Amino acid sequence: MCGILKILAFLLILEPSLAQYTANWTSLDSRPLPLWYDEAKFGIFVHWGVYSVPAFANEWFWYYWNFTAIDFDADVFAGIIKSSGAKYIVLTSKHHEGFTLWPSKQSWGWNAVDVGPARDLLGEVRNAILKVGGIHWGTYFSLLDWFHPLYLADEANNGNTSNYVQQVSYPQLLDLVNNYQPDVIWADGDWGPGMDENYYKSKEFLAWLYNESPVKNTVAVNDRWGDGVACNHGGYFTCEDHYNPGQLQTRKWEDSDTLDGAGPYGYRRTIRVAITRLVQVISKGGNYLLNIGPDSNGRVLPLFEQRLIEIGNFVRAHDEAIFKTKPWIFQNDDSLNTSSVWYTSQLRNTTGLDPYRLYNPQQQQNTIVYAFVVNWPDNNKVNLTKVIPTSSTVVNLFGANNQSIPMTYTQQSGGIQIDISGLSLTKFPSTDVFVLKIEYAADQNVNPIG
Repeated sequence: MCGILKILAFLLILEPSLAQYTANWTSLDSRPLPLWYDEAKFGIFVHWGVYSVPAFANEWFWYYWNFTAIDFDADVFAGIIKSSGAKYIVLTSKHHEGFTLWPSKQSWGWNAVDVGPARDLLGEVRNAILKVGGIHWGTYFSLLDWFHPLYLADEANNGNTSNYVQQVSYPQLLDLVNNYQPDVIWADGDWGPGMDENYYKSKEFLAWLYNESPVKNTVAVNDRWGDGVACNHGGYFTCEDHYNPGQLQTRKWEDSDTLDGAGPYGYRRTIRVAITRLVQVISKGGNYLLNIGPDSNGRVLPLFEQRLIEIGNFVRAHDEAIFKTKPWIFQNDDSLNTSSVWYTSQLRNTTGLDPYRLYNPQQQQNTIVYAFVVNWPDNNKVNLTKVIPTSSTVVNLFGANNQSIPMTYTQQSGGIQIDISGLSLTKFPSTDVFVLKIEYAADQNVNPIG
């Protein structure tokens, strides 16, 4: 019997459509995330709507200003996303003010076709993203609507009435999935007393999504499906904005972050390079969702575009150490998350291993370790305290133009030390972070979860 159950579990991994899920969390939480999501690691979050008009503010400060998207070219925009090296995009289809980027029948007179641009912006972006290839298409959707009279009435009744859900948000979600077929549904706006998963019909929607929808085998969802659900149920955990736990988690998670590293989303004037954050997140098993905000005319400012190109240059030069990796048995070189070294790993042979495993074991002949060094050491000595060498251990540096630079090392108490004093910053694809590839290190039997 045990063997039969294992075979069935394996078949469900290969063909998720064989499973049938019921509208309760025990069943819904048992659905495996599509493997593409864990392998993707890096996505771009796009907050764009009427709140993009006041460039000095954010999506929490909006008025009925003219949102034209006059300069928006979906193909150019998709090319910018492609240049970032990201493997998925999440575009706001509707934010908390209820304005939709597609011609929603439930948002008549307050969508991008009926007013403003007079264009199906959601459809244009989707088509352009699919055309450039290599990027999964996803959408953000606000469950609530701050100004809709039906929502306000339901809210006043603490969710004991559900006219807004029945007539607006639930039909919108069905329309969004059936007509735009996103691989990600990023729900939000799930707070408020009584406005829980029962009010929003979240469990019924997810059961339909997993069983019957056109994206039932590919779609990944987050955890914001009603008051109290976040960080408890759903697909991958987002918990709160800028979520970045200090250690490897037992559940897949995502850090949604802005280029300036703090504050609300939307169009921002200040940005920062996010490579270090990306490295820290993927080393702990998360995905990194980096937000950008076009302006109301649909332009991505040159400074934003340049930063995305810089990130993309780094990501492409180190794709082996980023995409399709797993956390290693150690995430960094200390327990305080202040380390200058962060690890990811690959296995040469994964036969017999669970594709949903949380980390890769350390096996001398099988495991490849990648050490991301996020700060150049003052003494030009990189100490990898978690790597135990053998007579076969090999260390290489990822150099510019996809060159691999052999490195010598010395054995130190508790690890190895690499002298980089002879190297120039011009040898690296990025001056922010460099990456060492370590092969044939000693076996270690460590469980980072326990």
